[in-house]
Amino acid sequence: MIHFGPPYALPRNSDELRRLCLKLLRRHWQMPGLERFQEAADRELGIDLLEVSGRPRLSAARCDLRELREPPSLAELRQAVERAASLSLPIGHFTIATTAWRSKALEHGVFELNLENRGANLFTVDVLCWDDIEELLDEYPDVLTEFESSPKRQAL
Repeated sequence: MIHFGPPYALPRNSDELRRLCLKLLRRHWQMPGLERFQEAADRELGIDLLEVSGRPRLSAARCDLRELREPPSLAELRQAVERAASLSLPIGHFTIATTAWRSKALEHGVFELNLENRGANLFTVDVLCWDDIEELLDEYPDVLTEFESSPKRQAL
C-alpha cells in the first residue's frame, strides 16, 4: 500500500502499541466492547485484545511490536494462531497488528493459514501491518489525537 499522509512515529514499547491498537480497532471495527484480554506480563496467552460482547464468533487481536523491515515469519504466524486457538474461545476473526511492513511472504502465509483454518473450521486470520495502521490513523485522526494526549503517553 502507498501511504500519502504524514509518517507516524512507531510506538515506543509493546504496551503503547496495545493501547493504540485498542483505541484504533474499537473505532475501525465499531466495537466498543473490545477490551484488553490479558495483563502485560501474560504475553504467552497469544491474544492482547478480545471482544467481550458475547456474540457467538468474537474478534480478537494480537499486537506485535517489531522492526519495520522484520515482518513475522510463517512459523511466528502459525504460533500466534495456535496460541489463540488453544484458548478455546469462540473466535471468529483473529488479527495480528504489527509495526512491520507487509511482505509478499507474509501475504502468502496469511493465505495459507486461512486455507488451513477453513478446513479445520477455525477463525479467519489477517495481518494489519504498520502501513495499514498509518492509513487507519489517517482515516480516524481523532484516535491519534486522543492517544497522543493521554496522560500515559505524555508521561512517556
